[in-house]
Amino acid sequence: MGFRSTVISEEFLSSALPDWLFEKHKNLKSTGRVVYSPNSFKIYDNEIWEDIQKALIESGKFEKYPYSVAFIVLHEDDVATRVMIGEKSISYDYSFFNENPSSEGVWRSELG
Repeated sequence: MGFRSTVISEEFLSSALPDWLFEKHKNLKSTGRVVYSPNSFKIYDNEIWEDIQKALIESGKFEKYPYSVAFIVLHEDDVATRVMIGEKSISYDYSFFNENPSSEGVWRSELG
């Protein structure tokens, strides 16, 4: 069971992302400058974030600009999550935009 959510990224050159990302995750779109979901969809696990990270690495984004890309996820339960995708890590903070911020809402995954 997942939450219905919408996604938008900060501005970056998303036109360089490979087609396979948008073929696999049909709910994601690119304007060439941002990645977004025009409609809400269920996010069940971290696969979408891991795929975005692989696509960012494949596109050479981190070679040119070694900074993480921020995504904001708006959930159906009125909670917002910030997901930060870097070359070697993915982290999210589901308390970032909420009334009661807490470090308990932070998750990190490091690539070897």
